[in-house]
Parts: sequence; structure tokens; C-alpha cells
Amino acid sequence: MRLVTFSDANGMRIGVHDAASNTIVDLAATTRLPKDMTSFIALGKNGLKRARAAVRSGEGRLPFGGVRLHAPIPRPAKNILCVGENYYDHVYGYTIINDATARTLQNRHRQWFLGKSLDGYCPMGPCIVTADEVPDVTKLRLITRVNGEVRQDALLSQLIFDIPTLIETLSRVMTLDPGDSYCGRISATRAIRA
Repeated sequence: MRLVTFSDANGMRIGVHDAASNTIVDLAATTRLPKDMTSFIALGKNGLKRARAAVRSGEGRLPFGGVRLHAPIPRPAKNILCVGENYYDHVYGYTIINDATARTLQNRHRQWFLGKSLDGYCPMGPCIVTADEVPDVTKLRLITRVNGEVRQDALLSQLIFDIPTLIETLSRVMTLDPGDSYCGRISATRAIRA
């Protein structure tokens, strides 16, 4: 499923983007599911089961062009965990996060935290693709461009540390809760600096 956070005249809530019909299934209209993604993720497999039933029912559909998409998790409950130079069951789904950096702050303070921690410096989305839609995450290819110029082109199999290793390492020193996000960077055969 492609989980989204969207808004229209009735406010902000969560749904499923049904690519086949190019509609949004409004989960609040057909189920008694939470309206925010973090609370929905906390429901785990039960929430996903109910969302799939809502998609199958055909009810509560809105035209894709009639809604505004937001970041899947508009305001993460905690910090986004970033691991430089990197990128199964522990994993709920996948989304894209733009690792924006205020280089002036980073260079002034000579450390990364201030340059990457400004409010609004985490463009995300447009959706969360649930883990069951990605049978082998290592076969995904990430291509990034800046002004049309390719900056990265690599498979997730090229990660220095795989996703299970990163989750295990992080969970040894902190509690990971539903909705926590991990932002990693692929390190291909040669690093390209922005």
C-alpha cells in the first residue's frame, strides 16, 4: 500500500493512494482508524489489515487531484535518526527524505547537527510504501538529481551497513518507537558532494 497524509476542505488525515484508480481512500471515512500517520503506524499489522479492507470496499474514495499531499509523517514525534555514509520485519515501510543541510550553519559550527536540525528541513514523501510491497529492499535503486544532473545512482545493496544491522545498532542505545524515521545516505563507489 501507498500510505499518504492529505488534506482537503475537511482537514488533514491519512489515506491510501490507489494508483490503479488514481484515487485516495480516505481511511477516516470508512474505518475508525486514527487521522495521523504515527498513531496509525502504532497499530501495526492490525492497522494495515483494516486499511486493506477499506481499499477493497471501494468506499471513501476521493479524486487524487482533489486533495493536497503532505509529508507522510508531517511532524515526527522524535528526531529523525541519520546515519552518514549509509542507508525486515523491524521495518514498517519506506519513504523518501531529502537530507537538506544548511551548509552555512554546518560550516560555522563545524558539526552536522545544527546544519541538519532546523524546523522544516526534512522534506518527506509523498507516501510510505509498506514493507510488504517491497520483497527485497536491497534491489531498490536510488537516483538523485540536482538541477537535472545525476548526483547518485546506486542500489540499496551497496549500503555499507544493511538495514537490519542499523536497526540493531540504534536499538542498543535508544528506544525505537512506531513512526521513528531513519534517514540514510547511500555510499556508492565514489562519493559525490553536493
